[in-house]
Amino acid sequence: YFCGFEQVRGAKVHECHWNNGNVYIGQYEDGMMQGFGTLICTDGSSYTGTWKKGKFHGKAKRTFCNGEIYIGHYKDGMRHGHGTYYFKNNDVYEGEWMNNEINGNGAFHKCNDAKVYRGKFSHSSKSTDAITFQR
Repeated sequence: YFCGFEQVRGAKVHECHWNNGNVYIGQYEDGMMQGFGTLICTDGSSYTGTWKKGKFHGKAKRTFCNGEIYIGHYKDGMRHGHGTYYFKNNDVYEGEWMNNEINGNGAFHKCNDAKVYRGKFSHSSKSTDAITFQR
């Protein structure tokens, strides 16, 4: 593990390298990622956004190793608040999240049947009163 920094426009920007090959470039405080930064992992995943006490927290873009992408809000390391998730099969969910699950009002765009489900979702499932539209 190595972590160094340089001053950029009055702020310390750290570059940290872990033994597993992961790299973090961004703000660092009290031995943790804090503020804005980017984590690039050897499995191809990445996170660019804000951090709080070493956890994803705030607005960010996260790319997963399977190619799926989430752009939205995090709280304490989990998707929480409004966000858009792009699945590898080209489905898209845009709406509310809670504790890493689709939860609240949103729209799920199904690529394979060209339908859009709009309504309330609970624990990643659409409610029975969700409205379905043909695209």
